[in-house]
Amino acid sequence: MTGTPKLEGAAARLHEHIPEYLRRNLRGRTPGELVFHVFLAMLHDEGSVDDPNLPVAATRRALAATIKLVASEQAKTGNEGGFGNLVASNGRSMVAARLDHPLKLRRLWIDGEAGFRGVVLVSGGDGDQKDGFEEIAANRAVMIQRDLQFQLADLNP
Repeated sequence: MTGTPKLEGAAARLHEHIPEYLRRNLRGRTPGELVFHVFLAMLHDEGSVDDPNLPVAATRRALAATIKLVASEQAKTGNEGGFGNLVASNGRSMVAARLDHPLKLRRLWIDGEAGFRGVVLVSGGDGDQKDGFEEIAANRAVMIQRDLQFQLADLNP
């Protein structure tokens, strides 16, 4: 998470959504740690928290549900946004959510023997369009699979 959402007044209600076995792992009091544990709770609700081959669509749904819940609790306290952008990865796949900050994507192709291909994501003001970066629209998700195939999707299905 590139931002720092204001969660004062909402933290206690967010804790209620986290199963006890996950809640006891909350050590700090940072917004990022709390949002991450809400995300894990959403994966738990989907029955996917322990899946080593978690489909990117499940990650996207859990990330969207996390954002929706946290934003709803924020609104009750008069706060909004502040997420920046969110990225979740299990080492095999990755989902990046474009929210409050610019998010740009660049596809990498190196021809020849190496044949490497990849995706570079830049959050914030870096990554000028002329350098081959594509702007990701707000409330969109970049879903990158283990084989480096990626797709763009609405954050909220």
